[in-house]
Amino acid sequence: MVECGSAQSLLLTHRPVQLWGRPRLSERKRRVVLIADDEPNNRLLVHATIKLEHFVLLEASNGEEAWSIIQRYHPSLVLLDVQMPPPDGLEILRRIRSDPDLAKTRVILLTAHSRQRDIDAGLAAGADIYLTKPFSPLELLASIEMVFGL
Repeated sequence: MVECGSAQSLLLTHRPVQLWGRPRLSERKRRVVLIADDEPNNRLLVHATIKLEHFVLLEASNGEEAWSIIQRYHPSLVLLDVQMPPPDGLEILRRIRSDPDLAKTRVILLTAHSRQRDIDAGLAAGADIYLTKPFSPLELLASIEMVFGL
């Protein structure tokens, strides 16, 4: 790991993954949060919303990359878009829920799918919270506080 000011960079395969957070807090006190969305602007909005010193933020731009990061880092929370290049967000969610090592992982689905059947499918797959895009940054923060019991 290479430190760059208050941000750290880590290489996974051939792509850089950004770890955000202030180095003064110990790693064990910071919660790892993965933002998995194929749209860079959505990742940027989520990142800007939750950039707090007690979170280490990782980003993935597709399902394959998200699953690799989840398996390696066991994030406390995954903010997951449903419609991503394969595997899609619901498949990633099913994988998380079927893996005993990831049983404590919280998942918030962030998606443009707003029909009731989509919401029901997301919750049935094991999402802790289902938020539809566009979402309010305050709503996202409240949801994160809810899943962590803050």
